[in-house]
This record gives sequence, structure tokens and C-alpha cells, in this order.
Amino acid sequence: MAVIKIIVALLIFSLIIVIHELGHFLLAKKNGIGVTEFSVGMGPRLVSFVKNNTRYSIKLLPLGGSCMMVGEDEIVDREDSFNNKSVFARISVVAAGPIFNFILAFVLALFVIGIMGADKPYVTKMAVHSPGYAAGIRQGDTITSINGHHISIGREVSSLLLFEPYDGSEVDIEVLRDGEEKSFKVTPEFSVADILNFKVAGMEDKKDVPDTPGALITALNEKSAIEEGLLKEGDILTAIGETKIESSEDFVEYLKEGYYTSSDIELEIVRNGQEKKITVTPDKNKLRYYVGFAVNIGYDRVNAIETIKYSAIEVKYWIVTTLKSLGMIFKGKVSRNDVAGPVGIMNIIGDSYEAGVSGGAKILFSNLAGISILLTANLGVMNLLPIPALDGGRLVFLFIEVIRRKRCDQKIEGMVHLIGLVALLVLMMFIMANDISNIFK
Repeated sequence: MAVIKIIVALLIFSLIIVIHELGHFLLAKKNGIGVTEFSVGMGPRLVSFVKNNTRYSIKLLPLGGSCMMVGEDEIVDREDSFNNKSVFARISVVAAGPIFNFILAFVLALFVIGIMGADKPYVTKMAVHSPGYAAGIRQGDTITSINGHHISIGREVSSLLLFEPYDGSEVDIEVLRDGEEKSFKVTPEFSVADILNFKVAGMEDKKDVPDTPGALITALNEKSAIEEGLLKEGDILTAIGETKIESSEDFVEYLKEGYYTSSDIELEIVRNGQEKKITVTPDKNKLRYYVGFAVNIGYDRVNAIETIKYSAIEVKYWIVTTLKSLGMIFKGKVSRNDVAGPVGIMNIIGDSYEAGVSGGAKILFSNLAGISILLTANLGVMNLLPIPALDGGRLVFLFIEVIRRKRCDQKIEGMVHLIGLVALLVLMMFIMANDISNIFK
């Protein structure tokens, strides 16, 4: 299984890079730029042939590919040299790689959504004691906007709250109900489930369930909002506010009801045979604000027109998610464990393969295509960043040339790209070392 996972990961990783290079290749040919070699893989050639002055090669190591153009990184006095073509021809060639990554993402999305469907953003669960319910939101409503952010798929809700979590201020939520648009203003509150962040006997198994009425506290979560020492393992919870807790099931049902509060909570417990009342004060540093609904993350079948629509939305979703994730990195909100390089990505692909094998061919294909959509969109975005040595860095110089109507000094540009390449290689070495350390944790 491990060998198959590695092979699958290499094939997917290579496909994404080859499609990127194919974009450069096709636009180079279209603009009359000489291509010395277009290769699939790296290392020694296994098979190659020459046609129209271009060598086509399949190489030993299945690690991406390359498109080597005449005069791309050096000054060559030839009519078919990259640097002898118009600035707009060069822009089209450089931009084609990332654009082809987005095209690949769209094509894969067509297959995935055509087979599995789309995660339409309707409310699947609505906590009856939540601020969202009090405001008027109901199960079955389709979320169309949160604080002015348009919502097209269910994942956009969780993604939005990851990057812009509720902070307690009023939230504008728009929904579609029976074809009618409705707007609600909701003030998020803390979830009691976060405040009462402990386990009781019977939540995971039936062992040690007390014979006496109440729920036996078996573990206090270290991230609990309950002040340290206020509760202890072995305490028996008998009431939460006005709600009597006579069993573990009562406690679980209480949490499912979705009570929300910004005020203190009174608990009744039994400790060493003695009844006690405890007032829990929420620690706001350990809590998140909630509105109180869950949005669909499953799949609903869609027709042909909707498949095209949701495929475009899928590509947009991953482009936006990648950009916002980069923003979090630059703001220092992402730890080194959240960043993955080639080794980490291959491990993720392997895990997706393993998860899909047991579900049959349909699930396996959807899993692998889904992770490929994420990766190819990610590669497209990363390559468009204005970083020297990347396509985006090259486009910066080309756009400067358009504005100045004068070509930038090629020696200076080459030096900038060289420095950028060295910096990227150092960064990749660090990320790969981080990937390996994460795998063996």
C-alpha cells in the first residue's frame, strides 16, 4: 500500500506540473518562440524524439516536467528567441502556465461535481436556544451572504469563519427561504458546549457510569473555559442552571440543544457525597462566538448547467482560500506545522488515496480529483505571486516594460531572478525538513 500511495502521489504531482509546463509550451509555439525541449519527468532521458526543432522527452524520474525555450534565461540573437518577441507575446507565454493550472482545476471539478454533486449552503442543523434561531434563521434556509460576503457553497461558510471569526459584534446574514430573500441581524454568543468542555462517563463507552443520578465527570479538557480547580474529575454533575442532569445522556442532550450565553452558568455537583453549587464564569480568551447553525457540507446532485456553475465556483473557492491562507502566513497566524511542501503534499495525496480505496472507484476518483483541484489551483496562485524566479516575478518585469515602453536591463532582471531562485531553494529545503519532521512526529 505504501508503494502505491507514493506512485499515485508522484503521478498526480507530475500531472499538475506537466499541465503547467504545457501552457508555456503551447503559447510559446503559438507565438513562434523556439522550444528546445519539452519533457515529462526529470533526470536521464528514457525516450525522446525531435520534431520541428523541439525534442520531446520522457525522463527517468516522474517528478514534473519542463519547457525549455530559446532565449528564456539568456540573451540569444535569434528570430525565435523568447526575448525577441513582443512584450505581450512574452506575457501570454509566462501567464499561460498558471492559467492552465486553473483550467485543469476546472476540468477536474466538472468530473467531481458531475459525479458527486455540490455542497449547496443550506442550514442542516439549527440549535433552538441559539441567537441565530432567536433572530429567525431556520433549518432548510439557504445562506447567501454573511456580513456582505457572498456564499455559494457550504464550505465557504466554514472558510469565512476560519479567516474572519465572529467577534461578538452584530452579524448580517442573508438567506433564501422558499424563493424569498430574508435578512437577519444576529449577535453571536458563546456556546455552553465550549464552556462545559469536559467529558462524562458514557459519552464514549458505558464503563463506570454511576448508579446514582447525575453525570460522572471523567476528564477536564485543558482548553476548557472553566477555571482550573473549579471542577474535578470524579465530580457528579446533577444540574446546569434550571436543567436537571440525571444521566450522561441528559448531559449530551443538553449540549445538543445548543444553549448559548454570555453570562455565568450555575452548576450543581456532588463531590465526596456532598452537594455543592458552582458558578462558572466564561473565560473569553478560550471561547469562540457562535450563531448556532450548521451548514451543509455533503453533496446534492446538480444538473449540467449547475455542474458548470459550481465547477467555476470550486476553482474560485480554492483560489480565494489560497490567497487568504497566504495572508494568514504573512500575518504570523499560521504555525510551521500548518505549512506543507512537496513531501507533505505527497503524504496528503497518499492519505486521500488510502481513504478512498475502501469507498470504491467513485469515492477514490473523487478524493484524488478533489485533492488535485486544491493543488493545481494552489500552484497557479503561487506561481502568480510577484516573487523573483516565479512566473509572477517575471510578469512584474514585463508589466514594468509595458508601462515604461522600454525593456528592463536583462542582466539586472537575470540577477534578481537568480537571487530569488536561491532564496526559494533555501526555503524549500527548510519546508522539506519541516515536512519530514511532521511525518515522524
